[in-house]
Amino acid sequence: MKSPQPSHSASALGRTIDFEYPSNVVAVFGSLATATLFGSYNILASAPLQTSWGAAGMGAFLAWAIARELDPDNTRSAAIAIAVSTVVSLVATPSLLTALGILLGVRLLTGSVDVSMGRLDPILLVGLGALLGAGRTTPAAIPVLLAGIVVFGDRSRRSILVAAAAAGAAVATLILTQPLVTWHRPDAWTVAFLVATVGVAVLIIPAPEPVSQTDFGEQRLVGWRVSAARGAGAGTVVIAFLLSGETGTKDVYATVGAALVGVAVAWLVARRHKSNDEAPIPEQNADQEWESG
Repeated sequence: MKSPQPSHSASALGRTIDFEYPSNVVAVFGSLATATLFGSYNILASAPLQTSWGAAGMGAFLAWAIARELDPDNTRSAAIAIAVSTVVSLVATPSLLTALGILLGVRLLTGSVDVSMGRLDPILLVGLGALLGAGRTTPAAIPVLLAGIVVFGDRSRRSILVAAAAAGAAVATLILTQPLVTWHRPDAWTVAFLVATVGVAVLIIPAPEPVSQTDFGEQRLVGWRVSAARGAGAGTVVIAFLLSGETGTKDVYATVGAALVGVAVAWLVARRHKSNDEAPIPEQNADQEWESG
């Protein structure tokens, strides 16, 4: 086991929003536009949508955020993820807590913020583990979160202890709350989404070696860790399906599902550009600058 490098901040989980980066502007205004669209329809329509304006807007933002982690050199994928999330939220309400767990898990896997956990992170991660253990479908995000903790900590003793504590907290709340978990037979759309997720994962793994750096600019991101994050994102969709069938899968349709679609579409566009000798210009780890709070 290696000793962790010193952290530059109190937490390696959050990122600030800097409006000097165009993709951050797209994230904020795209999410607000989604929320406004859903809010207006739900007020004016005789039959409101099942997704509230807040869930739709936050779902779009979290889809953008996850896509930024899965494709750090290409902001196009995150913009596409917002659009996909908006459309999918018309028929499926996103689980925001599940999406937050996935986001932080893939962020730790990629190591996009810092090189080591900050002093607040163990408490935050154990608390998040407890929250994820209390829901009917939220436990689907626990494996990616635990994997992120261990990989981010370079398998140090501290990271293994934090992961074990987070897992223990999840199990404790699961036992205490005893959420009703029911497996719902999937419809044709759910099966199609599951198959598409596996297909997308095949397309975008392995990830190319990134040029982006951590937010503190001292270390480049590593290709295998981005690939691991992509695989974990797709794996979470499968776990959600196995846990509760249609319900669990629909919970992640508009967040990690939208992010994976965004990455795949951007990958296809990049291939087309490459064939025309017009490779896209990456924006520095984009948006090293936002916070998923």
